[in-house]
Amino acid sequence: MASNGAEAVWSAAETEPDLAILDVIMPKVDGIKVTHQIRQRHPETTIVVISAYEDLSFIADLMRNGVGRKAYLLKHSISDIAGLVREVESVYGGHTVMDSGIIQRTAPLFCKYSGAIGTELSGTEQDVFALVDTTMTSSARPYAWARPK
Repeated sequence: MASNGAEAVWSAAETEPDLAILDVIMPKVDGIKVTHQIRQRHPETTIVVISAYEDLSFIADLMRNGVGRKAYLLKHSISDIAGLVREVESVYGGHTVMDSGIIQRTAPLFCKYSGAIGTELSGTEQDVFALVDTTMTSSARPYAWARPK
């Protein structure tokens, strides 16, 4: 267990972990930078970031170098250790996990701007995003999805 971001980077370099659970805000080096440094040396390390912040810039920075085997969970959404364990297992299994409140905020943006960024959604994908946009609440459990092969 590391007490700050610099120690987390050093520890990961020494131990080559399969999994790193980090806070976004850490002394010395923030959790997002730690993630990038760990993944640069150990690309297969599963990363779970736990945060009190719904700031989309943190998420965009976290996902900048790929989304596979990463999670961004909000502290207020983690109600028990069993739920956290399920999310960690999902990410470790190759899924990407984002807090449902974040998905609720980003799904409409993606749908609105997908044409502008050259991403065409199939009819089914549009239906799924529409459902996410209209039915999810911020208190819902985080969602996981597998990377397309």
